[in-house]
Amino acid sequence: METVTPQCGICKKFYSANDDDGSGLCKTCRPTVSQPLLKQELVQPGKFGVSNAQLIPAMKQAIQEQSPEQLRELKATYFYIFERSIRYLRKDEREYIKMHLGS
Repeated sequence: METVTPQCGICKKFYSANDDDGSGLCKTCRPTVSQPLLKQELVQPGKFGVSNAQLIPAMKQAIQEQSPEQLRELKATYFYIFERSIRYLRKDEREYIKMHLGS
């Protein structure tokens, strides 16, 4: 039986099948306990990591679901990009964030 060498979903490097935990990420790209990977289906790192293009849809989804908890998690994990992404939201979305997070 032929073994398949897994490829990381973020950095695209191949890693050992012994290191595979089913996450699709190499040891370097796996999240640590202090920084969990949030909403993996929404926040997919791009070519240069997580940027406005990945974070804004996740923010809009959390606002649409009226989930301040998700917004807090996004802000805690991607603080710098979160603050820079707010300016690209609609006025009512910015007000929602300001009201629920005090930004």
